[in-house]
Amino acid sequence: MNIIDRKLSFGSLVPLNKNRVSKIVVHHMAHSTWGLEDVHNFHKNTRGWSGIGYNFWIDKQGNVFLGRGFNQGAHVLNHNSTTVGVGFQGDFTKDKMTDAQVLAGQQVIDYVNEWAGKKLEVVGHNELQATACPGKNFRMSEVKQPLKNTQVTVDYTVKAGDTLYSIARELNTNADELITLNNIKTPNLIKPGQKLKTKVFASKPALKTLDEIAEEVIDGKWGNGSDRFNRLNKAGYSADQVQSRVNMLLTKPKPKKTVAQMAQEVIDGKHGNGHENRRKSLGISASEYAKVRNEVNKRV
Repeated sequence: MNIIDRKLSFGSLVPLNKNRVSKIVVHHMAHSTWGLEDVHNFHKNTRGWSGIGYNFWIDKQGNVFLGRGFNQGAHVLNHNSTTVGVGFQGDFTKDKMTDAQVLAGQQVIDYVNEWAGKKLEVVGHNELQATACPGKNFRMSEVKQPLKNTQVTVDYTVKAGDTLYSIARELNTNADELITLNNIKTPNLIKPGQKLKTKVFASKPALKTLDEIAEEVIDGKWGNGSDRFNRLNKAGYSADQVQSRVNMLLTKPKPKKTVAQMAQEVIDGKHGNGHENRRKSLGISASEYAKVRNEVNKRV
């Protein structure tokens, strides 16, 4: 698990005594879009606290951020010295948790239990105070499930226009992790075709790249409207990011070559082997490539 440290500025913090900690308390922020910095600023500037009240923060993509760490939080009145608070992005009175958030929640619980040297009780904010938090849609029974995932290393092929930071966003990791794992000496000199190793959990299917998932959306594989939005988020993708990529792909200039011209180039071996490699070489969508394939089949 990667814990991203945004170097938030806090006032005075008091370290937790792990011998006194007995519970992990899960929360939602009751706001659909607020991220780490939004919550930190609200707690610090509006509430008048030292900073974000949660010890750890999990966004919709399953990224885990450092809040107060193993210092006393400000998330449950009268229980802050004996609990660790985990905040989740979203308003789960109406939003749905993503699968990525569930997995990240399991990972954080496992991490905190390891720090404490014992299995802590996992409870919702509403079990200690009169509140709707963490919301009716919080997937508590799943978050509580023991973590049984095995971390494995997989390869990512660098595409034209990629940077370490854009790759890290796609793979739900961070650039420093990629630099360390791949022993990169000059971060700004990665090249198309280069293979980068990244860590994923074997029990969770690796997320597809934004380009791949956007192509599937264009091809109609994810439905329409709110149904598509919900399905994408549940699968661990950011529906907003996917839609932005879809819009970008749809506004790209159409290929100038005809289907017949592209089919002949494929027959002549100008675009290599394998359908996906050929499609990328041609620079066309999956639906356009299907037309090229049909034309090739007619000619050979």
